[in-house]
Amino acid sequence: MDRIDRAVASLQFSDERCYIDYISGVALGPDHGDEINDLLEKANIALEAITRIKRNKYLLFDQNINEEVSQYFRIKKEIDFAFEREEFTVVYQPQNDAISNKIIGLEALVRWNNQNLGSVPPSVFVPILEENPIQIKKLGKYILSRVVRECRELLEITNDDFRISVNLSSQEFTDFTIIKVTSPQ
Repeated sequence: MDRIDRAVASLQFSDERCYIDYISGVALGPDHGDEINDLLEKANIALEAITRIKRNKYLLFDQNINEEVSQYFRIKKEIDFAFEREEFTVVYQPQNDAISNKIIGLEALVRWNNQNLGSVPPSVFVPILEENPIQIKKLGKYILSRVVRECRELLEITNDDFRISVNLSSQEFTDFTIIKVTSPQ
């Protein structure tokens, strides 16, 4: 790889200097396979991993990378079905006043319990959802509509003044249809 770095760094056309950046997934035979298709598949797995972590110019395939990328694609596939199966849920974490310790609000938190993967933490599935603006906005609308509905039900039971906070992806701040979700019906 050092030779590639040196070759790329020294490219010059006419009087113009050309800067090229690259990333590469690497698989070596016979450690990673004897057949060209096996090596290409494993090099592609390493390439997929490096495009997501964006730390180096190249990444050598190993079994840990294979498992990580496989898990990533399993989660990505299951996310599509999670909406259909209504696997996303909302839980509420109380927010207390620091002095009186009285509950002054709730924070709505999304959870995902998948029939194949089990409980998937938000730190794992939210970044994958954020890769697809349509999906992260779909989740945001689902969460907001659910919170608004449950908040109305709570207000019918109690007259307490409280607030509910909901975390949104930065992509949702440009989606003005969110306003429709939170508007009174």
